[in-house]
Amino acid sequence: MEVKDGDFMSENEEKSLLSEREENLLSFIESKNYNPMKIKELCVLFSVPKNEREVFKETVDKLISKGKVIIDGKGRVKPAGADMVAGTFMGTTRGFAFVRTDDEPEDIFIPASETGSAHDKDRVLVAISENTR
Repeated sequence: MEVKDGDFMSENEEKSLLSEREENLLSFIESKNYNPMKIKELCVLFSVPKNEREVFKETVDKLISKGKVIIDGKGRVKPAGADMVAGTFMGTTRGFAFVRTDDEPEDIFIPASETGSAHDKDRVLVAISENTR
């Protein structure tokens, strides 16, 4: 098989394209007129070919892991909101936990009653409310 110039992207080009996709999708989701929708609906709206839907889902997953978007209880993609912080869950043997955030200088304390099903070293989103600061 003959490989021609331009048939494959370099690793940097792939990362740049992924970043561009992330930015475009995030801009759309954060736009004023956006109504939360499922990933499949987003694929239809963006005319994503079936053979590229897994890449699209990976883009959404990246935005979730960065704390930029969430999937609600109905499976719809929504902007994370200003009160959401992404971080790494650090569980303890006593049941409570801390979340080491990407942006905050201090870890966030999570009481045992609020840890849910998170496990040590999971990536999580934490909702911050005024009475918990």
